[in-house]
Amino acid sequence: RAQLKAGGDVDVALIRELLEFDGLAEGEVLAPVDCEVLVAAEVDADDIDASLRKHGAKVVAEAFLRAADEAALAGDGEDLTVGGLRDLADGSSADEDEDELGEEEMLEEDEEEAQAADEDEEGTDGGEAAGERSAKRQRAE
Repeated sequence: RAQLKAGGDVDVALIRELLEFDGLAEGEVLAPVDCEVLVAAEVDADDIDASLRKHGAKVVAEAFLRAADEAALAGDGEDLTVGGLRDLADGSSADEDEDELGEEEMLEEDEEEAQAADEDEEGTDGGEAAGERSAKRQRAE
């Protein structure tokens, strides 16, 4: 905030440092941001380097400050710690793995159903198609 208020250049290293939490203690409280504000500003927190190249450090810093201010106004009163964020990230990875497994099972079931439908069309009496059997019955009558 101080660099923006002073009107000078914003230090890119400071922005990166504010977004890095790997070196922080598990109990360290993180400042929340409103992701919708970042999206509206076209700032991607997951690819900060691309956002810095696209918009510059000042615009990115301003977007994060607006996002933090909005989150503070809408705050739910619960603090998110570094450990809590890691737990959330670990949980989302497990959910994604479960979703992928579910998709694989669904694909296998679809293949089995398609195969069963093909077998029904072929019939069980020497491989004649159902339509051929019906046509033979009609001619015989």
